[in-house]
Amino acid sequence: MIKEAWLIFRDGKHKLQRILKSKFGHISLLYKDDFNWILISPNEDNLEVVILPYNIKANAPTWLAANKTMIVVKVIYKIKEKSDKFPRLLIGFTCVSFVKYFLGYKDFSVTPYQLYKNLRKLKKNIIQCGEL
Repeated sequence: MIKEAWLIFRDGKHKLQRILKSKFGHISLLYKDDFNWILISPNEDNLEVVILPYNIKANAPTWLAANKTMIVVKVIYKIKEKSDKFPRLLIGFTCVSFVKYFLGYKDFSVTPYQLYKNLRKLKKNIIQCGEL
């Protein structure tokens, strides 16, 4: 099954922000189901899930991309069977580990910028990846 999601890269609000690349301090995930746009923002201590006030025909990713403090990337990916035993949370729960798990993407990216660069190489189950 092929799905699409939008990754939203922006500055973070944590202690490590000063050593991370500008606009790549945090990553959120936007996707749509049959009825709504859903924004998931995994943080250090919680998982924030927001159903956006747009109907399914609205173009929420373009609206978010108009904000110049964010980088919005569309990812088309293939869902695989979850039968493998790849250890996913070796470094704890981070925004990057959550997004990789959601996409079914396995690599050793630790920072949002590393994930961005690796997704752009179109490896593994990533079919298309591009900025809006």
